[in-house]
Amino acid sequence: MENTNSNINGLLGLAVFILFIGIFYAGAAKKVVIYYDTKDLFISVGALITPLMIYVFLQEEKIESETAKAIIYYVITPVLGLLSLYLLYFNFNNAIFHNKNLALGLVIGFFKLVYVILAFVVILAQFSDAKDRRRSFGDIIVATIFVGLAIWVTSVLVNGKEVYKQKGWTLPATS
Repeated sequence: MENTNSNINGLLGLAVFILFIGIFYAGAAKKVVIYYDTKDLFISVGALITPLMIYVFLQEEKIESETAKAIIYYVITPVLGLLSLYLLYFNFNNAIFHNKNLALGLVIGFFKLVYVILAFVVILAQFSDAKDRRRSFGDIIVATIFVGLAIWVTSVLVNGKEVYKQKGWTLPATS
């Protein structure tokens, strides 16, 4: 039985990976809107950053002031939590709105969050070795290439206006 479960998990992982690649390709080919504009990109980034900020605030043990701790626990953390939920909602809402399809929008909304996490991991991985040892010139070149590729790929996925023009849709009014 355990072998069957691992096969199912492996197949499910492969299916998700293929779906991820398919969505990435569709976005790069301007078939679906991934990030409508940079504002949409930063909404997804914010949905990732706010939970990290909550984690950092809750792990802070050096604060001795009870007032500061109370502000962190009862004001800052709930505000960041609500902001995180709002940004998650807005991420999915934008994906649904800009793709004009509920099912596709939900899948792309999930893709946007996973992509932001992967991009952060790639970028942070390039700088994680820096504190352990002195980096060579080759290390710096490789890190620069990886970070540059991550930025370039992200810019390709900010494709809303191009998709709208290609599909003949009317561009939404800007706010």
